[in-house]
Amino acid sequence: MSYQCDYCTLKPFAIKGWLDRHVREKHPNLDPLQKQVLVFTCESCQAQYKTETALDRHKQKKHNVDKVSIVTKKPQEMYMMTRSKFQDLNCAINKLVESTEANLQELKKIKEEIENMKLVSVSS
Repeated sequence: MSYQCDYCTLKPFAIKGWLDRHVREKHPNLDPLQKQVLVFTCESCQAQYKTETALDRHKQKKHNVDKVSIVTKKPQEMYMMTRSKFQDLNCAINKLVESTEANLQELKKIKEEIENMKLVSVSS
């Protein structure tokens, strides 16, 4: 026995669980109870698409929107931002890391100087 996806022409699945996982992962915009396609609509021009990927591709081509996904610790939460905002955020984080590392090195030097002062005052 084989199980065919109702939403695409992919080859049949040998195990129903594999079909169920395929539908969850590849067709997340489908209403499983009504077997109807939920529509993704472009906010700019009202064009409609069956998948979020297709809508993103449309936005990139027609509206020059370049998106980068950032996945949080919670897999169900995904934030979208433009590539330039992502690059700005990444740059700010890198600068913060660099300044933190520089501050840490400075603190290590100060600690070492204090340790040396203690040694001098004890031996005097």
